[in-house]
Amino acid sequence: MMTVAIRTILLAVLFFVSACSLTPPKPLRISANLWIGYTPLFYIKERGWLEGKNIELVNVVSLYENMQMYAVGNADAFTGTQYEYHVQRQTHPTLTPVLLLDRSRGGDIVMANRDLPTLRKSDHPIDVWLEIDSVSQELFRAFIRAKNLEGKTYRFHNLDPESISKLPLQKSPAILVTYEPYDDPLRERGYREVATTADPALDFQIIDALYTDDEDLRHFHKELATLNRLIARALHDLRKDPKTYYHYVQHYLHGEDYPHFLESLATIEWIYAKRDKRFLESLQNMGLPTDHLMVPVKDAF
Repeated sequence: MMTVAIRTILLAVLFFVSACSLTPPKPLRISANLWIGYTPLFYIKERGWLEGKNIELVNVVSLYENMQMYAVGNADAFTGTQYEYHVQRQTHPTLTPVLLLDRSRGGDIVMANRDLPTLRKSDHPIDVWLEIDSVSQELFRAFIRAKNLEGKTYRFHNLDPESISKLPLQKSPAILVTYEPYDDPLRERGYREVATTADPALDFQIIDALYTDDEDLRHFHKELATLNRLIARALHDLRKDPKTYYHYVQHYLHGEDYPHFLESLATIEWIYAKRDKRFLESLQNMGLPTDHLMVPVKDAF
């Protein structure tokens, strides 16, 4: 006969095992900031395709905030440019790109309240608004180097792009570094575009991708494979019916209407499935490893 004590212990063990089996697995938590090249992720979320897939998407305002979500452990993967990748790799040495998203072809923008000749002639300090700990500072450096604006006195103001988009037109010389869709309100106030990543003189590329480390790549292999297929499906939908796609993502575009949305799309190149040798070599030259890039899905619909 089983004693009461033994029976109690066995029941407790069975209860514990049952409780553990009912605990849902930890979801793959992805952090992404608002940027035209990340809209496939927002589209997937709004379509409800993440439900039951053990994947959570969190959207934030800026590249820096996005990077910090990963840095403090609030995200298992994050979207970003090569700049954010290199910063985080210093503390996460196995960090790697797993999904390519886009290449900026004019979507990252330098704006000013003066034209370039006037800025070159100015003897006054030039106020610069940008997100300092992000790829925007590298774009600014490429800009002043290419446009013969080195040697000027600059006063830097660290703001996220949403806050920059609310700046009134300044009276003194000012330069703003921003990106789609935050440029539209600035244009309406009188700021002008003085350079973009479409300008070959800048000799500067910005690559956007999804990053995670080796541990999470193994742990969330199934979820990442699912996400890979869903990204391919979202891009297929965008090519097939951009207006319906816009309907699902417009909430993330700060009031950008459909014609402006199409204009924004023209400022990036989708590189999800780009795998030619020359392109992969260019990634490696930028310090972006390619050995863990997931194979593009061709039959996702």
